[in-house]
Amino acid sequence: MIFEGLREIADAYKPDPRGENKQVDEAVTFLTSVREGPTALGFFGRQKPSDAVSVAVGLLQEYGRQLTYEQTVKVVEILQTLDERRSVRRRFVIQIVVTIVALAIALSIVFGLVVASDDLKKIGYGLIGTLIGYWLK
Repeated sequence: MIFEGLREIADAYKPDPRGENKQVDEAVTFLTSVREGPTALGFFGRQKPSDAVSVAVGLLQEYGRQLTYEQTVKVVEILQTLDERRSVRRRFVIQIVVTIVALAIALSIVFGLVVASDDLKKIGYGLIGTLIGYWLK
């Protein structure tokens, strides 16, 4: 259970998944480039995951690319995997940043770098304990 989070983070930094089909790879590359444009929102700004297939098919047809149904589903699966990995990466970076800031504040209070009352030092110790507990969960 402890290593489940580490496995999720390690999976997020693996090489991007690709299909065995050249057309699928080209479609993923194309849709990724379209999605990362200045007006794009997430996975094509979809409201529901079921919208992803219709949006992908529409974009591919709009730009003159034809795929079979199975190829389109594979493309959407790969794009969803990429989105999940990006989400895990962002979450991990934010967790690290928040931990570093909170730990810096707590340690400066505990070690007397900041003039603090005894009650504030107890809060600093509690914050350190909370951070340790969070990362050991």
